[in-house]
Amino acid sequence: MALAGAALAQQVITIPLDPPTTDTDADAEVQEDDPAATAPDIRLNNAADEDEQFGDSIDLPPAPTNESLSDEDLMDRFMQPIDAGPIYDAEVDGPENLPAPIPDDEGISRIAVVRGLDKITAEVRDVEVPVGVPVMYNSFEILAQTCDRRPPEETPETTAFIQITEHRLDDTLERIFSGWMYASSPSLNPVEHSTYDVWLIDCRTL
Repeated sequence: MALAGAALAQQVITIPLDPPTTDTDADAEVQEDDPAATAPDIRLNNAADEDEQFGDSIDLPPAPTNESLSDEDLMDRFMQPIDAGPIYDAEVDGPENLPAPIPDDEGISRIAVVRGLDKITAEVRDVEVPVGVPVMYNSFEILAQTCDRRPPEETPETTAFIQITEHRLDDTLERIFSGWMYASSPSLNPVEHSTYDVWLIDCRTL
């Protein structure tokens, strides 16, 4: 029995051990098991790259601003041409065919009422000018870009931004007026013309 125990003690069982795994080897095993892990990490730098990546163009609206516009900025904006369509002439088209005004940003439709004077015949005529619609008065093309009338609880005042273009006999056009008119002070910003005079008297809301 003693000899048998000694023989067993001399037999050493050797078990092969794997080398310790490192982080690099672990990553390699993950990549072999998951092919998606080998894909490069692509990060989009901005919205334009994102549009190019997915093939869709995304038009984002401009950021809202609460900054009030100065009088010069307002005038620059109102000086921009608008697609107003054909010119309306009450003598030809009739007052019953007066076009509807173009609503403002708040959806309100307004009509500026101006008074025209023929200095030669002394004829006075009131002309309704829907906002955004060019209206003929004799040789004057009158376009009201905006008009406003203060509420009764405030100091009474009616204002409008008016542009007047004269259609001359030689088929040329001349802008003779572009600016604010005030119903309370017609002489503050008058129309300078040898034959006709135009001033603001009211602003109606539909």
